[in-house]
Amino acid sequence: LKRWHFINNIGDVLKGTREMSGVSIEEVSKDLNIPVISLKQIEEGNIGAFKDIFELKKYIMEYAKYLGLDSEKLLDELFTKEEINKFIVSFHKTYKELLLKE
Repeated sequence: LKRWHFINNIGDVLKGTREMSGVSIEEVSKDLNIPVISLKQIEEGNIGAFKDIFELKKYIMEYAKYLGLDSEKLLDELFTKEEINKFIVSFHKTYKELLLKE
């Protein structure tokens, strides 16, 4: 699945902040009750791993707050309406392709 510029930037910010804070991804997972794999997907920019954009946004907000970042500002800057629309179109195309393969 495609990796979008906006999620890579968010992932880079979150991963960099986490690493600079000396917090392991396992520790974040335990404290936030978010699966390690989901946190890794966010850090790597793999949007296809999420059921919908709302779940993705929720995880990003929780993760950012946990790291002491301004989650609203982060999302406002990196989740533009245009990029959200691209995500939705990409998600639906990918979903249709998966259905056609079955």
